[in-house]
Amino acid sequence: MRRWQGLDATDGVPETAGLDALRQALRRLQGFPLQADLWEREVLPARVPGYRPEFLDRLIALGDVVWIGQGGAGPRGRRVSFYLREDLPTLLSERSREPASEAQRRAHRALSERGALFLSDLETATDLAPLELTRALWELAWDGLVTNDSFEPVRSFRGLPHEERERQRATPSTGRRPSRWLRREVAGRIASAGSAASGRWSVVPSPQAGPDGAVVAWASLLLDRYGVVTHETLGNEPLAPAWNLLSNEWRRMEAMGHIRRGYYLSGLSGLQFAAPEAVESLRQHARSASAGPPARADAPRLVSLLDPACPYGAIYPIPGPGGHRVTVPRLPGNYLVLGDGEPLLAVVGAGRVLVPLTPLDDGEL
Repeated sequence: MRRWQGLDATDGVPETAGLDALRQALRRLQGFPLQADLWEREVLPARVPGYRPEFLDRLIALGDVVWIGQGGAGPRGRRVSFYLREDLPTLLSERSREPASEAQRRAHRALSERGALFLSDLETATDLAPLELTRALWELAWDGLVTNDSFEPVRSFRGLPHEERERQRATPSTGRRPSRWLRREVAGRIASAGSAASGRWSVVPSPQAGPDGAVVAWASLLLDRYGVVTHETLGNEPLAPAWNLLSNEWRRMEAMGHIRRGYYLSGLSGLQFAAPEAVESLRQHARSASAGPPARADAPRLVSLLDPACPYGAIYPIPGPGGHRVTVPRLPGNYLVLGDGEPLLAVVGAGRVLVPLTPLDDGEL
């Protein structure tokens, strides 16, 4: 999986290939929602040689790539997905939300009528106070209704002003003035929400292909992302269409000879579809394994449990010593060390706990 996903693509690749490598990585990762900081700390540097934030900013500013937010239950539930602009209309699902408040409606209407606007121009167009407009923009952004031609606002985002006020209300009062540190923290959160001033805001375009077109686009994307897809694969894909819709499309692709149907991955459900290149790669791996236990060919690599290149914990259970399964929460800071695609070590809490998953001698450990 890690080779298919391009985690070894940085080996021996010059850093001058950064923009092209980033565009290729994001093409395969379209529609996968992750916490914003994980994209640039874990996922993109593993695939792009010499990754730098300006690579992503340049692709977004050029209009090649679009980021879209996805809200959740509180700040920890917020995710960001990336799309190539030409694929965005077919991969997006139908919008289920509309602007909720009057401020949101005014901001959304201004962007719909006038196109991309800087924050100062949007203030004039909406006649909203800066903090009220900032809050409305971020609420729209996390509902997937607006985006920005820079990723810097997302990097700087730490919370909305009203969220900070709610946190203060929930904190029992001691009757004393807030400490200088707390006042600075509150001011910092409000100022960071004001990072909406970076770049121009615009409305996320509406889906154009219809539900059937989205199923076709997602069916091809998931095969490109994983090589082999099963019912369990969708447990890692919250934005993808339903299994019955996708499996019907994969059956059609298989009938046309574009993909293969078979039983390629043991331990998963029986109905499996695969790209021809993935089938050949699995056959080569099986031939190598039948020749005898080889020395470990790949250098072990640390992979986040949230990275789509790590099937364990999401698609596959994590195998432990003696055939027992190991449970590691899929949270930021939890990793697996993979060697030749096999999990060797679980790394929990950014390294506070190490759990060997296969017999390792002291040198290997």
